[in-house]
Amino acid sequence: MDTLTISQYSAFNFFCNRCTIERTDLHSHQFIEIAYVASGKGVHIVQGQEREVAAGSIVLVNLGTAHQFVAKKQPFTVINCVFTSDFLNDSLSNTDGFEKIVKYCFPSFVLEEKTNVISINLMGNEKADAANLYYHMEEEFYKKLPGSMELLRSDITHLIVTLLRQSSQPDN
Repeated sequence: MDTLTISQYSAFNFFCNRCTIERTDLHSHQFIEIAYVASGKGVHIVQGQEREVAAGSIVLVNLGTAHQFVAKKQPFTVINCVFTSDFLNDSLSNTDGFEKIVKYCFPSFVLEEKTNVISINLMGNEKADAANLYYHMEEEFYKKLPGSMELLRSDITHLIVTLLRQSSQPDN
């Protein structure tokens, strides 16, 4: 199993890409990944457990967590945004997990234990808002205009709060 580093993809501590997937290899990484399913249906496999994902699903994968995606209906397109802890705040450069980011940056939310994956399925306006946010991040990342990293940091913060809010709902 491969362990990926962000330096394989970007000189920054943030990377964004869109890919059509048939099946990814089982892998882990030394960064946090927030993936948005833009089209199709598939399965996200984490530690042998499968969870159905489809257009509108958002999956946060903590660093060090082995996972893979398998398509069930093509095109299965995923937009990945990956970042290291210090992308959100320089003082988090030695943080070794998402739960510490939540404790430091998002104190109104509590994660009781190590969180490997947060997965939500958005509907209606929330789905459209998330799609627009991901398209904006893609555009900002590739244009690299002055202020792009600040806007990307804001977009990632928006996504994390959306994930934390939705995952704390009883039916998620």
